Amino acid sequence: MLQIRKILTICIALFSIWACSDSNKNKQEYQSMPLGKILAQVGDRIITVDEFIRRAEYTVRPPYCHDDSPIHKKIILNSLIAEKLMMMDLDSHETDQNFTDYLIGRKEQKMRDLLYKNEGYDKAVIHDTLVVKMSQWAMRNYKIHYFAYEDSGISDGILKMVQDGLSFNEIYNGLFKLDSIPIRNVDYFQELDPTITTTLFTKELQKDEIVGPIKTQDGRYLLMQIIGWTSTIPITEPDQKSLASRVGEKLKSDYANLHYTKYVHKIMKGKSMRLNADAFNEFSNLIEKRYRATRENQEETAEMMMWQNEITADFPDEKPVISFSSNRSVLEFDGQNWNVKDLEGLIKTHPLVFRKKNIAAGEFPQQLKFAIADLFRDHFLTLEAYKKNLDKDINVIQDQQMWSDSYKSIIRRNQLLNRSDFDNTPDKSYLNIINESLNPFVNSLQQKYSDSVIINFKEFDKLRLTNIDMFAISENVPYPVIVPDFPLLTTDHNIDYGKILEEK
Repeated sequence: MLQIRKILTICIALFSIWACSDSNKNKQEYQSMPLGKILAQVGDRIITVDEFIRRAEYTVRPPYCHDDSPIHKKIILNSLIAEKLMMMDLDSHETDQNFTDYLIGRKEQKMRDLLYKNEGYDKAVIHDTLVVKMSQWAMRNYKIHYFAYEDSGISDGILKMVQDGLSFNEIYNGLFKLDSIPIRNVDYFQELDPTITTTLFTKELQKDEIVGPIKTQDGRYLLMQIIGWTSTIPITEPDQKSLASRVGEKLKSDYANLHYTKYVHKIMKGKSMRLNADAFNEFSNLIEKRYRATRENQEETAEMMMWQNEITADFPDEKPVISFSSNRSVLEFDGQNWNVKDLEGLIKTHPLVFRKKNIAAGEFPQQLKFAIADLFRDHFLTLEAYKKNLDKDINVIQDQQMWSDSYKSIIRRNQLLNRSDFDNTPDKSYLNIINESLNPFVNSLQQKYSDSVIINFKEFDKLRLTNIDMFAISENVPYPVIVPDFPLLTTDHNIDYGKILEEK
């Protein structure tokens, strides 16, 4: 619909956006949130400052509210409030089961996000001394020789060879007898394994120095040799402070991942998966056909992702990934048999997430095994999240309400317009429809529900936005799109309704 010249896709870490309330209650406890975090209350719903920023910045805004001007920010606020009003004005509407599953899946993904925050991010304590130490070497980009192996039994022998003064070439050739030694670059801010960054960037290393063997996060062992490095030295004080800040953020992320990995290992300890080869191969062939069909339609898929079409008025008509049921056992996990119907039940709320995005012919069954293993991991983590009552956390409740309200507002909008193709109308047509039909209707809703709207103008006046088009996603999760589409409901900037939220 909208012609966007520049779109920046970004990946958001799981812990990046969090509301500041620890409340486990819903409507009655909104008042317990810090006043400065509430931007508006619409009936029993609230819009926080955080939600306003995410809905404005993490999706593509239309041209009529694309800037940081007061008028454009008022249009954004009116649009978000209009979404809630549309939801409130919708008569009882029977929700399709597929959309119910979708909401459950989104809720449980948010619960796992919060579990990560509690068990990983919040437990990662970073001391300033470590930040200073890492900052000395963090701008080095190492070029290394390396080899990795899985047999822990040979680590002592390799360590003795290093201590005895054997060269890296001698150790490698003695073990592998290959023509060339693998080479790679290691950049502190790009390396994902905290054990590697801790080993390479906490002290000064010399050219040709042998480092390791170390046990990496994926359970393998690694021996490295420093070939050399390039380095960028921050000269000015602002550059030095910026570097220290980036190092601190990276350390927090790395240590959070270490804590959470240990937590996940604890939850999954003793659990194993055994495949029924014939049934699994049949199951794999079915899933691969669907996967290949999706890949062949990449242009359409990319366009859908660009416009965040995870949720539209037609979404409930989508078919689940698996469209058949069978009582034949596909696998055994933790002593329990799982048939196709059982797996379909999990996948309905947790679409399969493949670790590799481009899967070559012949390797799909292996990648499907990984995806199913990750599905079960998330299943058991979700159970832990329920045990901790994270489904009652206000962050989880608000996130689910945001998606539900967005969907219901689209239903109400389409009822009003008597059409379901509004999101696919040409550029000028959609503006005409808003001006002629939606603006008057939204204005009537503002007056109808005026007593149910409270706005915190003190916080609103503090808001600052960019005019960069962004489409934000999370990586390696069942539902990657972070926020719903921007609500195309009104171009009006006048706020002549509601009450002012005042500090008591």
